[in-house]
This record gives sequence, structure tokens and C-alpha cells, in this order.
Amino acid sequence: MSRFKGVGTFLLITFGATWTVEITLYLQGFSLANPLVQILSLAWIAPAAAAFIVRRWVTREGFTDAGMALRLRAAWPHYLAAWLGPLAFAAAAVGIAAALGLWRPTLAPVNDLVPGLP
Repeated sequence: MSRFKGVGTFLLITFGATWTVEITLYLQGFSLANPLVQILSLAWIAPAAAAFIVRRWVTREGFTDAGMALRLRAAWPHYLAAWLGPLAFAAAAVGIAAALGLWRPTLAPVNDLVPGLP
């Protein structure tokens, strides 16, 4: 029961804080595409704050077993995948787009960097 209580509280804090601020700013006439609104929306800090609150006061788990210690010897493939995975996915997306003719590689924007050089 404690697990469901913790997850529910986490979701309630995270989405409640974020949506309350976003809806309030939206009703004040601000666009949600505005970067200032996105910074003020708490979406970037609410999950961390909720995790802290839940582990500290709701489930009383504490942080000793939070799994935040580096385990490079045991989990190095996972760390490598986390570092190089996004780069591999981006390269694959560019390659697929070029292969399908959706993107044509060109160096024309480089010519605009330094005027007068070919």
C-alpha cells in the first residue's frame, strides 16, 4: 500500500504544481509556448521536489538505498549506452532521412559564417 501511496503522491505533487502554474499563467493571457512561462511552470523542478518529499515524508524510505552511487564496474555497458545511445539515434535518424530523400546534406550554411570565403 505504501508503494501506491508514494506513486500517487508523487504524481499529484508533480502534475498538480505544474498544471496549477501553467493554467494560472494561461488564464492570465500568457502563451504556453513562451519560454518564460515554461521556466515558471515548475515542470523542470516539480518531479525532483516531489521525489524528495515522497521519499522523505510519505514513504519514509530515506536516501541511503536510492541507487545514486556510481557502479561503473558492474554497470559500465549501461553508462556507455546512456552516453552514446542518443548520438547513435541521431545519426540513424539523419541517415534514414538522407536515404529516403527527406534531407539533402549541404554545406551551404557554412558559407554564410565567414563572408567572402568560398
